Amino acid sequence: MNPMIMPWFQTQFTQYPIPIFFAQFPGFVYNPTICFIAQFQDLDDMMGWSDSQRERARKLLRKAMVLQFIHIYGTDPDSLAAWQLLCWVLRIFPIPNSIPQCRKRVYATHVNICDLLMLPWQGLPPLFPSELALSTYTKSTQKIFPRKSQGERGFRRATHGRIRFLRREHCLRCTSSSDNPGIPWIRTFPITHMP
Repeated sequence: MNPMIMPWFQTQFTQYPIPIFFAQFPGFVYNPTICFIAQFQDLDDMMGWSDSQRERARKLLRKAMVLQFIHIYGTDPDSLAAWQLLCWVLRIFPIPNSIPQCRKRVYATHVNICDLLMLPWQGLPPLFPSELALSTYTKSTQKIFPRKSQGERGFRRATHGRIRFLRREHCLRCTSSSDNPGIPWIRTFPITHMP
């Protein structure tokens, strides 16, 4: 790897919610090229959590998943640029020039949302020819995006391959600040205090 790129990559890597979640555990080495769901299981094995501790950590990972989606794809359901980014990620070409056309094409695509979260490290997500194929993949990999996330009620996640964005009014606390660009929520992410 180009030595000039490495510092940039490390800076970018630390700004994403899922790596930040794993960084809260000294001794655990997170590898962004491996599925974070599988790594959560490895972390659970290492920590030897009780059922209540595991569930608490799982809730925090789910929060990180939602926030990573926001970090990568944004929050504005009326952003043509955001919809066009999704079209590009889903390999929808030519990329439509209107939000209704983008939505129609995105909604017709079968993709696991957890795979969309790993775009910066694992590249473009696999696409599936049918809802059944997507369902089979999701069940076998346990890559399940949270249906609801506390405090993120405006987020309408896609079921059956459909994606929607958080509504801006429910996301004001997720906006960047100059002292903590991209991750202002980290102060409310109390994983280090787990018993």
